[in-house]
Amino acid sequence: MGDFWDRPPHDPHPPPWAGQAAATTAAEALPKLVQATRQRVLHLPPQEFTAPSAETLALVQQIAQEQLDAYNRQAGREGAARLSGDAAALVAQIVDHVLGWGPLAPYMRDPEVEELLLNGHERGFVIYAGGRKVPLEAGFASAEEARAFFNRKILAGGHGYAVSPTTPHQDAQLPDGSRLFIAMEPLTRDPLSVTIRRFRPVARTLDDLVTLGTISPGLRHFLEAAMQGYLTVVIAGGTGTGKTTFLQALSSAFPPLDRVVTIEDTPELDLSQLEDWAGLRVRHATADGVTEIGMGALVRDALRMRPDRIILGEARGAEMVDILTACNTGHDGSLFTLHANSAREALERMVTLYRMGNNNLNPLEIRKELLLAVDLVVHLRRDRAGRRYVADVVELTGVQEHNLAAEALFQAPEPGQTAVCVGIAPRCLQKLQQRLPHAAALWQAARQADGNVSLTPDPASGDPWRR
Repeated sequence: MGDFWDRPPHDPHPPPWAGQAAATTAAEALPKLVQATRQRVLHLPPQEFTAPSAETLALVQQIAQEQLDAYNRQAGREGAARLSGDAAALVAQIVDHVLGWGPLAPYMRDPEVEELLLNGHERGFVIYAGGRKVPLEAGFASAEEARAFFNRKILAGGHGYAVSPTTPHQDAQLPDGSRLFIAMEPLTRDPLSVTIRRFRPVARTLDDLVTLGTISPGLRHFLEAAMQGYLTVVIAGGTGTGKTTFLQALSSAFPPLDRVVTIEDTPELDLSQLEDWAGLRVRHATADGVTEIGMGALVRDALRMRPDRIILGEARGAEMVDILTACNTGHDGSLFTLHANSAREALERMVTLYRMGNNNLNPLEIRKELLLAVDLVVHLRRDRAGRRYVADVVELTGVQEHNLAAEALFQAPEPGQTAVCVGIAPRCLQKLQQRLPHAAALWQAARQADGNVSLTPDPASGDPWRR
């Protein structure tokens, strides 16, 4: 197959700049070189554009080099300047545009990058681990190029539809696990707006969370007991506080033969360390008549899959009824996340979400339902430096004056510090001991690890584990 610039004038597929003067800089020539190279590999399977094999990478590098050489020959025939400089770097840029991330490639290769924000096709910011935010130093040539680029990424991922004036926004998962949200006109002021949240598995175990300072050593022992003893736990926090990462780390403490069913809007969890894991994902309605299958329906489907525990990526609506019903009908040990700015707010938000799906119960009855279903609420925060940490862990203890009562088991000594054991043994310890013979030893280890070792009976409760 000949190169574009070596084809005869009557070729029905002329070179991208046939009849035009050759570009004088690499920046001007790059879009055309990318277009010419891409047209030569359109026959490749879609997966090769997301996870290219070594053979595909070598092929595209070869074609890119051929196109660059042909371009320079064409420039020589026209008496124009040849492209000078580092040819290998220019070939790498072409390959990045065809198979990789184009102008965003340096950021997507950097393990310290957490998020990319594009406001239009050439302006935006990059957010690094630790919260440092700096302007993007690269962009796309036009809004049309950017939209086509991200549509290729969405379609290559296999889950989603291209954005267009009739479907002007999309929340999709990228092949590497990152999340992409894109919106375009008429929803946006700029021609398009893009947010990429990188998938950075910085913590896959409870020990990793201790190393990062997210949890104390004592809380690590307690969470291990909570997972092995099948307590139902809600992980609450604001955006970017690490709720999904926390879920991922908790799964490392599951009994290895648990059958776990995960339900997510955009898949982010990776529980491949478990032998029996099934993942379900929401299907959104589309303009061409595809109907939605939402979180609530998938929770009900999960109940037919004989799960030992159900994990809901995020509860944000009427599915609260279904997940709490599941917890109260024999599916202890289930987990879900929730957006809330405090543990107390999380309790009231669960009531609000429940009423979105079932407004027949009065708030008092809903709170009683919550008390039966949920054992613990773990509240996550993120400080100004970008560090995620557990601010407190509370246990639901009852309903008092129509409000849910909760007691802090782990609390931050000072604002901004990681929560440590406060010394009050949980009421759920008796439940844990029924399922986990060494639960008392784990609680003792939790107190000792956080420097709180004295145990004093509570005469009022008659419970020797309460002080």
